[in-house]
Amino acid sequence: MEILEFLKSLRLRKLAPERIEVAEWNTWTLVSSYSCKSSKYISESVGMGIDRNPYVALAKSITEFLERKLSKESDDFVVKLTERSDGFAAFPIYSNHQLSQMKARQNAFAEAVERLTWANWWDDTSIIFNREIVKSFMIDQIQNEFDLKSTSIITVPTNSPFYLKILLAEKNNGGFVTGGAAGTSEQDSEIFSRAYGELLRHLIAIKKMCIRDDSSLSFYERRLLGFGSGDWHELVLERLNQSSYKVLELPEMVVDQAVSHPHSDLISIHRCLFKNQPLFVGGPLERLCI
Repeated sequence: MEILEFLKSLRLRKLAPERIEVAEWNTWTLVSSYSCKSSKYISESVGMGIDRNPYVALAKSITEFLERKLSKESDDFVVKLTERSDGFAAFPIYSNHQLSQMKARQNAFAEAVERLTWANWWDDTSIIFNREIVKSFMIDQIQNEFDLKSTSIITVPTNSPFYLKILLAEKNNGGFVTGGAAGTSEQDSEIFSRAYGELLRHLIAIKKMCIRDDSSLSFYERRLLGFGSGDWHELVLERLNQSSYKVLELPEMVVDQAVSHPHSDLISIHRCLFKNQPLFVGGPLERLCI
């Protein structure tokens, strides 16, 4: 497999993660790649890959690990524009540099749209959206495993072909857990799969969070727990019941370029950032931006 050969190349350059952990959940494979963990439950130093194809899950995990590692080590000015890594994406170069660059750019743009749209939808109650309860075999799996009351899909359109999908799982204790992704109608099944993978990751983390007063929790983890525990149940219901009327307009882009780094012959990294892109993991703790 290409990803295994790619991993060999990384090891020769001492770029590979020190640990790669694999777990199975029903028909899904979860891969964690890291050299150290910055927190207990959702560590931003861990590259996570979730997919029904184990090799794809491995590729996603290693790619995310490298994206974060090499971006932090890069001196490129686009890395320093924000404190967090919104709008970054990477793609391994197996043989075709041009294809890798194109894929990295596509993924970076989709992530920038996801975070921009999600943050604006939550912060600006005039942004329109559609919500519908979803039922499928995959949804039944998580509902049975994680004691969920229901799962719905929130769709937030934009004035472009791109839209956001948020899988919103409501727990029987009143908590809400999310996973989201953005793309176009041609990528609908891929959008759902990415959102489902994020939702699964968050549900597993919530299940592990047994100590409510753990002072070592990161900002991300405290936000996840606040919504997942049901503490901010009313905030979610309030947003879902808002009368909205405005389609989100994507602003102009201020960054749309490859990120320079010493290993650009092995992996392409790209960043897309919109003008006045709002914080995603930031702002008040009680924002459903996870």
